[in-house]
Amino acid sequence: MRSTTLFVILFLCCFTRALGQKGRLFSTDTELSSSLINQVFQDSNGTIWITTEDGLNKFDGAKMKVFKHQKGDATTVLDNYSRAIFEDLKGNLFFGFINGLQQYDHKNQSFSQVSLYNNSRKEVFPHIFSMIQRKNGDILIATSGEGIFKLHTKEGTIYGQQLTGLTPTRFIYKLFEDHDENLWIITQNKGLYKYDVDKKSTHYFQYDEPDGNITSIVEDHHHTLYVGKLNGGLYAYDASNNIFKKIKDPYNDNLPIKTLYLTEKKQLLIGSDGCGIKSFNTDTQQIIASNFGISQFNLSKAKVHSIIIDNTGNLWLGIFQKGLLQVPPTANKFHYIGNKSFEKNLIGSNYITALYKDKQHTLWVGTDGDGIYGIREDGHTIHYRSGINTTILCVYEDSHYNLWVGTYLNGLALVDKIHGTFNYMDNLSGSQSQKVEHIYDITEDTQNNLWIATMGSGIYSMNIDSGKISNYGFIEESETPVDAKENRLFNNWVNCLHLGTNNTLYIGTYAGLCALNLSNGSFIDTLGANHILDTKVINTIYEDTLGNLWIGTTDGIFYKEVNNQKLIHYTDSDGLPSNFICAIKEDNDHHLWISTHYGISKFDMTKKQFTNYFYNDGLQGNEFTKGAACNDYESNLYFGGINGITYFDPEHITDEGKIPDLKITALYLNNKEVVKGTKSGKNNILNDQISKVKNINLAYNDNTFAIEFATSNYIESERLTYFYSMNNEKWNQLPQGVNLATFNDLPPGTYNIKIKAKEYKTFSPEKSISIIIRNPWYLTPLAIAIYICIVLSIASAIIILYRQKFKTREKIREQNYINQIHEAKLQFFTNIAHEIKTPISLLANPLRKLIVTDTDVKRQYSYKIMKRNCDRIMLLIDQLMDMRKIDAGQIQMKFQKTEIITLIEEMASLFEDQREDKNIEFEFEHELPFLFVDVDPRYFDKIIQNILSNAYKFTPNNGKIKIELSLCELAHKEDTLQIKIIDNGKGIEEKDTTHIFDRFYQSPGNITKGTGIGLHLTKSIVKSHHGTIKAENNLDKKGSCFIIEIPVKNSLLSNSDKFEESINTTNSLDEYQPIPIITDLSIKNEKNKNKSKYKILIVDDDAEMRAYLTKEFSEHYHVSQSKNGKEALSMILKTPYDLVISDVKMPELDGISLCKKIKQHININHIPVILLTAKSREKDNLEGLNIGADAYLPKPFNLQILTKTVQNLIHNRELLKNTYRGNQIPEEQLDKISIKSSDEKLIQKIITVINENLNNPELNVEMLASEIGLSRVHLYRKLKELTNQSARDLIKNIRLKQAGILLSDKKLTISEVTYATGFSNISKFSSSFKNFYGISPKAYRETKLNLKEEESLNSFDLDLQQETVRLVE
Repeated sequence: MRSTTLFVILFLCCFTRALGQKGRLFSTDTELSSSLINQVFQDSNGTIWITTEDGLNKFDGAKMKVFKHQKGDATTVLDNYSRAIFEDLKGNLFFGFINGLQQYDHKNQSFSQVSLYNNSRKEVFPHIFSMIQRKNGDILIATSGEGIFKLHTKEGTIYGQQLTGLTPTRFIYKLFEDHDENLWIITQNKGLYKYDVDKKSTHYFQYDEPDGNITSIVEDHHHTLYVGKLNGGLYAYDASNNIFKKIKDPYNDNLPIKTLYLTEKKQLLIGSDGCGIKSFNTDTQQIIASNFGISQFNLSKAKVHSIIIDNTGNLWLGIFQKGLLQVPPTANKFHYIGNKSFEKNLIGSNYITALYKDKQHTLWVGTDGDGIYGIREDGHTIHYRSGINTTILCVYEDSHYNLWVGTYLNGLALVDKIHGTFNYMDNLSGSQSQKVEHIYDITEDTQNNLWIATMGSGIYSMNIDSGKISNYGFIEESETPVDAKENRLFNNWVNCLHLGTNNTLYIGTYAGLCALNLSNGSFIDTLGANHILDTKVINTIYEDTLGNLWIGTTDGIFYKEVNNQKLIHYTDSDGLPSNFICAIKEDNDHHLWISTHYGISKFDMTKKQFTNYFYNDGLQGNEFTKGAACNDYESNLYFGGINGITYFDPEHITDEGKIPDLKITALYLNNKEVVKGTKSGKNNILNDQISKVKNINLAYNDNTFAIEFATSNYIESERLTYFYSMNNEKWNQLPQGVNLATFNDLPPGTYNIKIKAKEYKTFSPEKSISIIIRNPWYLTPLAIAIYICIVLSIASAIIILYRQKFKTREKIREQNYINQIHEAKLQFFTNIAHEIKTPISLLANPLRKLIVTDTDVKRQYSYKIMKRNCDRIMLLIDQLMDMRKIDAGQIQMKFQKTEIITLIEEMASLFEDQREDKNIEFEFEHELPFLFVDVDPRYFDKIIQNILSNAYKFTPNNGKIKIELSLCELAHKEDTLQIKIIDNGKGIEEKDTTHIFDRFYQSPGNITKGTGIGLHLTKSIVKSHHGTIKAENNLDKKGSCFIIEIPVKNSLLSNSDKFEESINTTNSLDEYQPIPIITDLSIKNEKNKNKSKYKILIVDDDAEMRAYLTKEFSEHYHVSQSKNGKEALSMILKTPYDLVISDVKMPELDGISLCKKIKQHININHIPVILLTAKSREKDNLEGLNIGADAYLPKPFNLQILTKTVQNLIHNRELLKNTYRGNQIPEEQLDKISIKSSDEKLIQKIITVINENLNNPELNVEMLASEIGLSRVHLYRKLKELTNQSARDLIKNIRLKQAGILLSDKKLTISEVTYATGFSNISKFSSSFKNFYGISPKAYRETKLNLKEEESLNSFDLDLQQETVRLVE
């Protein structure tokens, strides 16, 4: 307790200093159940308890455990609103709640109610406000509304009996007993009462406010009573005059006091409601403000409702509406300057980049983007900046007291300390006469030369007196790499400089360390080469008092002893907190202090040992800045980082931590905490709390467990390292901050486990516990004796065991094989489903025609059987495809609000035939007239359809099927739609209920066989709707019940999951209409005798499909066939077809590519294209339509729909032609009006520009857009809209059209035509020409010339015939 007082005094003495003390705040963001704290309490076991308005909290140093009321469990807390805590002299722990009193059982970690009775012997449940135990042992309970109760014990049972006559009110706030055994009673509405040993009552503050406002009462070591009032400040009791006198408060005379806490000597801590925490010295009678050096938390306005100091000196503050604040005793005096300090926020909030203390003891602070700050000894701060974003990388004061700064973007500057201006050195230029912008470090030699480190330009020297500037660096970037023996600087990218005692300038670069001998200008003398530590980034260089060199890099520290070229490497594996070294400084005891990217490390050069300090020790943060460090003339060291400055006197920093008071806090089996009553085998594991147990007995199968430990002095786990040893073997070290040791698969035996903790270099006393793992029954002495007698039985048991293992392996192998078979089945079915769709199309369409055209009744019966089985095959194919797509994640659900009741009714109506055939009674029960739910209507109907299909399948004749629809609210607090489909069939075998949703699963006892696909698909769709489905048997009757639950409004949906409009998803064979049938599949590619002028090309790699379509369309059109896209394109280029029908999946050139080539070709892009495919995904459909397909029909297609589509497309093309020809109106009735639209003018202008520049190879999209006066994007859009071509394609097509004319009309060579049409490459021209016309330029020219010769000969023959006739006549 003596240490506790010292800690408190230390707190109060340091409250005005900006210590880097870090408090630990427990809030609802981390572990605490509520920030509305009523009381903080430490029990005799050292555990901290916190009562709040929403839960009771227990902190054992390792974890925060929350106790909340659970309805129906009498061992939980009475209510979540907990108020008071009290522990009597026997260690009984009581908790007061808003509705009664409970006692806590440490062993079972459970609660039991303490009954309270009024004078009528009626049990009451009052609001408990406080409890005390008087010197005579009586325990009194203060309540609100029922007065005071006294606890009694009868036959081991504790109960409370109401006391009467003590006060005129039953609303009691707090009880207190002074050293004279006077009972002081604070009421809620009648002031304060004293009830002395003679049972005489005295009333105080009786003329105060009617509702009373006294909140706390304490007695100091001089037996003086102090009373705190919520709106009246602090009062002291004058016993001689029997009055309370008010104590003056210089800050607030009406300080709203909420709680009082007396330390061991003289200090009274005052918790206020909104004014923070104050300290009252009982000797000097003065009140002062306190914040205990907590830099990151402002206590000045906190609502401190509870205060305690624990057994080890930690201060605990219950801050209402904030949480629980733990303030550890200050061990190290790390000071802090920065924006997190409420008292010393002197330097803004920007990143600290440089530190320097000048000869006038002003601390200069360079920042990232906020200029430079100067902090004088008197605390006055000055701030200089140049421009909006001034980043200072280094600060230096030369021998003439000039202050120099290096900036990131503006180069070197001389700072005017009086006016705060920056005079930049513009004469500091690089190799290309450019100003050097990036200055990283500055130092000065004995000859008054400033040495300046730059990033990219090497180093410079500038004489302070003459201003002469010299550069040492790479001459050109393009030069060959510098040899290690060349006398020059190795790298231009310089990070840091250090002037050594031997007149050597050490230079840290991004590619190693260099050294310049200032006496002779050599870069080689000192290190034996112009650089060492190749590829290492040097952040800082320091030379200690012995001349040894310490080099900080991004890969740890390198130590070079004086006159020795050997380097010793220290990294995090040697104890450094981080390998990224920022700065190195030395203290008066010759210890090195090293800032890193993860804390500060102290290095004892004698012991070669690192001691690390972190943010929790009071540092500004864990990350520091490279080069941002300095020391002053008072031995203080300064380090800058991301959150400000940490400074300290190394003599005041100790590496001896508090001795950790180690305790075991929990034992875990199967990830569950063991409490009293937990069994291992048939025995209880614990008979007391874990911290008091020495031996633990476990069954052989509980041989994997974990032990949790913590310290009773509540040292933060980040500062602790735990060790454990088993059976006196070597100590195993856990990672820092980890307080859980796990032991796996220990064989039976006795294990003596020892545990210890270390803070810095201080170890805790060892804590030991014995774990006894019992032998299994078959290894007990009796069993061993039996085994000796029956050796054969033992052998048999071993054989059985190995057989069992073999069987297990076989089962695993079999299961893996089954999984592979299932996957192979699904893959096979999926692959074959694509192939089935084409023959199904050939089967279904003739069948439909037979149903319509053949009136024979007997054959109609057969036709319907055939059609029903066709439909069944298509349903299976669709389910296989859907299941495969869902499993592969290829289907994205598109949700929309759907009226679910109507949808279910429509689905149920599909089974009317089965209902009538089997005389099944059907009922749909729903309370709501309608209900909108977020579902994908394309797939949700399959859920209802599949379940109902199973129900009708397994429900007997005269049975009953019922659908129940209701809304319910589950744990996720969302309205959930629940659909139950109940039947009275034979039900489901219990062993099948968990397997019926598995893929391809079929019950062995199921006579009605299926595919095992439907229910698996159903579950996949339900899961995609973020719902669940399960099957169970009806409890009170036969049959089964399928329960589907999905959210009504799905909060998990993203925008991409939602429909903008509904989609017609119906895809059933029943929708197809009868079509003509093929009777001869051996039709060849021949011309049909019909009067139609229209020509159609059928493209499909399936001969039967080509023959079938040819037969169907030959009656009305001239039909040609092609077996692949490549052949079809050649035919289209030669013959002007009116329409193309193409399959998608074909060899050589598929349908998508064929359509794309057609639509991009200027001569044939008017031809309509219809794509037929077995692919039915929206993605495939959109792909076809996006490249210009006029129609996209999935297989099996409806021939009537295809026929109508062909008719409409050809008809629309004719209408379009008539529109342009003007065929709708007689020509003689039209007046000739020559008016061109703006689009026609634009097209005419574009074609004119292209024709004028046809032979110009430079003609491109940019040139065309410039000539036309449009942007490239606008031109592209207009051409796409008017011609369905891009500008590039239009130019190329016009050139090729002109090339065709030249080749047919002129006797020009191909090369002449190439250059005449603007092509610069003959091979490129030839390939483009062939793609356009289908033949090469040479063949095209020969064809055209032959055609002309034939026409000329025909003309000559005609003339000759006419002349002969004329002569004969």
